[in-house]
Amino acid sequence: MRARIPVGLAIWMLLGATTSAADKPRFFEFHGQILGADGKLIRDPEPWVFLHGGTLPYNAHARAGLDGSFKFRKLQAGSYVLIVAVARQGEMRRTIEIGPTLADKKGRVREVIQFAGSRSPDDAEVISKSQLTVPREAREEVSRAQNCLGKHDVLGAKTHLSNAVQLAPHFAEAWNELGVIAYQTADFPTAEHHFRRALKEEPGAYWALVNLGGALLALGKDQEALEINQSAVRRAPEDALAHSQLGKSYMRMQDPAKAETHLRQAKALDPRHFSSPQLALADLYYLQGRFQERISELEEYLKYHPDGDFATRVRMLLEQARMVEPGPKE
Repeated sequence: MRARIPVGLAIWMLLGATTSAADKPRFFEFHGQILGADGKLIRDPEPWVFLHGGTLPYNAHARAGLDGSFKFRKLQAGSYVLIVAVARQGEMRRTIEIGPTLADKKGRVREVIQFAGSRSPDDAEVISKSQLTVPREAREEVSRAQNCLGKHDVLGAKTHLSNAVQLAPHFAEAWNELGVIAYQTADFPTAEHHFRRALKEEPGAYWALVNLGGALLALGKDQEALEINQSAVRRAPEDALAHSQLGKSYMRMQDPAKAETHLRQAKALDPRHFSSPQLALADLYYLQGRFQERISELEEYLKYHPDGDFATRVRMLLEQARMVEPGPKE
């Protein structure tokens, strides 16, 4: 019989839910500087920087200056995926956290990023002829949608993306972007539909594949989620999201050893990842009676996400865990 996770413990199962609309967002800035692996500036060419919402819809990009600096303004609190791309050197991804605890008095979060380029999962994809025939008008609608997300206009973004798939029903990227917005606003059935449509139109689309794995997990379709997430890890073993989702799939399938392996690998690849593998590990260690390790994972979550959606709940669980954690044996 499957072990039952106590009600209120499995916070990780709720990841993807949005904060209350009644919460008034305070805006922040992210100021970064990109240096090479040798600690020197990268100038030939200057890096491009992309910022995508990890836990909320957002999309923006910027070109780093000659001193490697860049900034993004009017950011809501949350987790974001920062992508640094340098021509001929590849790209790197990492999660950054934005919120009042990590910001200075003027609401600015600062970080120096040391670039270490690697191959993107997209690099291994062979673009089908159908995607090469997407009309310019449809691509322009996607660009307009991304501009809307940079202004926190989610409805406008959805409108432009819907226009894009009306103009080009085979446009996989637009279907995937619609799925991401649906997932981040907790409309998981719609997200599943859009990710499936993206894969139908472009079977080799990695991001639609791994995103479908997340939607299936949220919907409790455990067996298919396991198979999709296994495929994602095979396709992109360097992707923290794929490992995090596969670890959670193995938890659902009651395979704790494999769950721990992949969740720990997700942390190794990106310890601040927006999927919060620490919370899944904390649940796993609770079920196994590994109480001190559970405490460590809860503490690590708060270290990286002090203003996260689940921070208040985690602090309460951490306080309870410290009270009942057995002392060392004599």
